[in-house]
Amino acid sequence: MNRKKLLIIIAVAFVFISVLILLLLSLKKAAESPEKQPFTNSYQQIRISPTQPIVNKEPDLLQAKAAKEHTEDTRIHRPDIFLSNLLPYQAENFSVKTGGGRNDHIFFIVTLNKDSQALAKINFFDWLRAKGLSDDQTPLLDIEYSYQ
Repeated sequence: MNRKKLLIIIAVAFVFISVLILLLLSLKKAAESPEKQPFTNSYQQIRISPTQPIVNKEPDLLQAKAAKEHTEDTRIHRPDIFLSNLLPYQAENFSVKTGGGRNDHIFFIVTLNKDSQALAKINFFDWLRAKGLSDDQTPLLDIEYSYQ
């Protein structure tokens, strides 16, 4: 009788260990990422691969034209944003940087050379004109001057 009990205990332990191993293997497989598990149906195996991006080797003229129009529109209607996109800038006798935003516009800090403040200010306004800003637009800019 003891031998029968021992065989039954061994058989039950074997079945239990087998079920446990199968359970662990199925959990391991379920834990794998979905990309590693191919999707299958009853007919054939389907593999999903990422698509390659389409690369246009020719320059996109429409995009370049739109960017140029946007820059021009910004220069005309929002000279503060237009100017901030050109900064920081340093010349021989002045430098310009943004000071941040204030009341829905950007203000600028222009540092002038102490030795030639008048010439530095003239050079600064010449630079603004060279960048496409008109004399009517410059008074609209919020400019703070400092001296070096």
